[in-house]
Amino acid sequence: MFHFHAMRHASARVSDIFRLSGIRLLPAIAVPFLVGLAAGSVIGLYSRASGVLLSDFCLMINKSDSSSFTQCMWQSGRFVLLAAFLSTGLTGVFFLPLLSAFRAFTFACSISAVLQTQAVETLLPALFSFGISALISLPGFLITANDGFRFSEYLIRRERRQYIHSDLLVRHGSIVLLLILLNAVYLYFVMPLFLAAVD
Repeated sequence: MFHFHAMRHASARVSDIFRLSGIRLLPAIAVPFLVGLAAGSVIGLYSRASGVLLSDFCLMINKSDSSSFTQCMWQSGRFVLLAAFLSTGLTGVFFLPLLSAFRAFTFACSISAVLQTQAVETLLPALFSFGISALISLPGFLITANDGFRFSEYLIRRERRQYIHSDLLVRHGSIVLLLILLNAVYLYFVMPLFLAAVD
């Protein structure tokens, strides 16, 4: 029960960011994301052999490396960059929903795998190493995927110029860059302090 309450609380915080910034998630991005969250939660909590393998894979993806600020920037922006890259082509309308589901799945599966241990010495480092980081970076990814899906649709409809000159693109881009920078600062400066405190 703790897991589902934690996931619901995290979803509420992400929703608040979108509400305050005036961003409305498209069903093509929001629905796969929610499906990924549900699938990752179920597999991470209730499956056995396959769940262990998937959980290890998801933990590897979400593990944060604070060895350098450049690495932290890459860690914070890699899914955003991939979403932005996919949005530059006509295939973005097909691959961005899949990427949204994959990102949610790896996040939920990682959280579920850690919560299965029910050990404070495991929960706290996991929370500090990828839990907080994911909550900072997920809104930026969703904004990019959402705008990228719209842009890919405009490419299909040949209305590219109309979208590029939209003020919303600049506003959303600024929010995404700010979240990437904020997450990198957290990973490089704040997270090591938290991890040292719980060791």
